[in-house]
Amino acid sequence: MIKIIRKRHFFRQHYNLILGLLWLSIGIAYYLVEGTKGFNILSVFNLLIGLAYLAIHFYQRDRNQEFIAWNEEQVILSKLQLKPVTYSRTQISRITITNSYFILHTNSETPGETMELTGYSESDLDLLKSRFPNQKISA
Repeated sequence: MIKIIRKRHFFRQHYNLILGLLWLSIGIAYYLVEGTKGFNILSVFNLLIGLAYLAIHFYQRDRNQEFIAWNEEQVILSKLQLKPVTYSRTQISRITITNSYFILHTNSETPGETMELTGYSESDLDLLKSRFPNQKISA
């Protein structure tokens, strides 16, 4: 399966991990500064938020990239923080590639699935345009 991956900024791709570690460090620092003078609700709250962000990061780690993948039977579109959507070749009526967008039409009643093409390398875009010229695909 041929796959082109969109390059994303490091913070945008790993923001849940970064925020989780930040909240954990704030919670631990607050607990160390205040000492054991009883139950510190703020420290526990910060630790719980940090653990929640880390859990979200590890739960969604396979959704941290955007890509377009294809072979002869199917086309897979994956947007950031969403599950990849798979379309079989029989479902696709037309694929349109403009300078900024990849548009996959499934039937005449829906507007289609759209992927923005900014962030992909020029060689990836050339590969995509050579594989899917702007024409109707026969089912």
